[in-house]
Amino acid sequence: EVETPLSTSFTKNKELYLSPPVIALEEMLPDVYTDENIGKIYRFPPEIISKIKIFKFPPILEREFSPLPYPSLAIRQSSIQLVNLIENASQKSSAETRIILSGETGVGKSALLLQTVNYSLGKPWIVIYIPDAIKFVNSSYPYIKNKITNEFVQPTLAAEFLKQIKAVNLKLLRDITLTRDYKLNKHIVTINSPVIELIDIGIKDTSCAPQAFEIFLDEIGKNVNYPVLLAVDVINAFYTATDYTDIDDTYLEPDRLSLSRTILDYFSGKRDFTYGAVIGALSQCYKPYISKPLNIALGLVTPSPWKHYPQNLLNYAVGLQRFDVPNYSQPEAKG
Repeated sequence: EVETPLSTSFTKNKELYLSPPVIALEEMLPDVYTDENIGKIYRFPPEIISKIKIFKFPPILEREFSPLPYPSLAIRQSSIQLVNLIENASQKSSAETRIILSGETGVGKSALLLQTVNYSLGKPWIVIYIPDAIKFVNSSYPYIKNKITNEFVQPTLAAEFLKQIKAVNLKLLRDITLTRDYKLNKHIVTINSPVIELIDIGIKDTSCAPQAFEIFLDEIGKNVNYPVLLAVDVINAFYTATDYTDIDDTYLEPDRLSLSRTILDYFSGKRDFTYGAVIGALSQCYKPYISKPLNIALGLVTPSPWKHYPQNLLNYAVGLQRFDVPNYSQPEAKG
């Protein structure tokens, strides 16, 4: 048999051509977030993966997970600290736990946020997760002006988001009923009806979806059986001018879009969930969406006395707690 350069290479480096070994990892259940597990890698439970995939993974983590047999992450000291904050929020108003993850690029903010989502899905929490806030403001969905409120609505996006929320939280949402009657265009839902009926109206009739989304958050916010987690990655995209334009071609501020404004209401504490938390992760990867007002409010930069900053965006950042994510420690990096 004649040796070729390729066969010689295979003989000498055959281990490089083999499939990666399948490592048996334990599942990242709520009870693994302890100090003795720092640096250990855990896989996301299959039932949790199926739910996260409905919301979708953040793009950067999607790429990292793609060559792996299953998504997995290491437990960090920051993971434990963040989960403890979330657990303490389970019996408090979400207005008391409004957290923004900050830190250098690549330090693991998206991963920590995803671990928090995983933890909450493993508990009896209602979870609303936005893995990439940019799609809410980058003009990739149709929009129309509401002449009554002067806001712009994104019916298709709102209906899509409601469908995701329903699919992920269906089991818990079945226990929640409406506290009063509502009229959405030609649709009427009565007091004590399941909140799912409201969601279904928004899914089936997209013209009602933005209103249904806002009412839905208000109604689940009143429930006392299940805490609510609102988690947003690339939260800074909600604190910059959007790529949508008004009729005079000026770019819309995020609070002119009803979906963004509703979410900002919860981050500002203007609205709250009876029990729960709101948490966002900063990203410096997308320069057009880096927010000076949010960075100023968090104390990350010093404001210039010669520049004007949008007061409305600063108001939405009042009271936010900064959670600085450090670089990986040696035990974490070894994992």
